[in-house]
Formats: sequence, structure tokens, C-alpha cells
Amino acid sequence: MGGYVTGGIFDHVLKVVVKDPETFNDFIRKLSNIPNISKVQSSFVMSYIKQSTKLHF
Repeated sequence: MGGYVTGGIFDHVLKVVVKDPETFNDFIRKLSNIPNISKVQSSFVMSYIKQSTKLHF
């Protein structure tokens, strides 16, 4: 899991890896019950184009 404080539309971004949709739903339910969290929006990776941290320049 990774966490980022961001500027712009979102205040925070969490990068979460779960084993299945049911586990994800459990995570979102718990996250939504934390005080002061007013909105949760999710995006999913469908496939990888490239997985690397190396910069080529």
C-alpha cells in the first residue's frame, strides 16, 4: 500500500493491492467509516503497460 498527499481534485491518493473484490469492498467499508472522510473514489488497473521505476533519460 502506498499513500500520497496531492494537490488538485483529490487530497490524498492510496495505492492498495487486494486479493479479490470482496476484500476491496471490506477495505472501502472500513475506510468510509473513518471520521472526516467525506468521499471515496476508486480506479482499477485492468492491465500493465510497463512496470518499472527506472527513468530512461
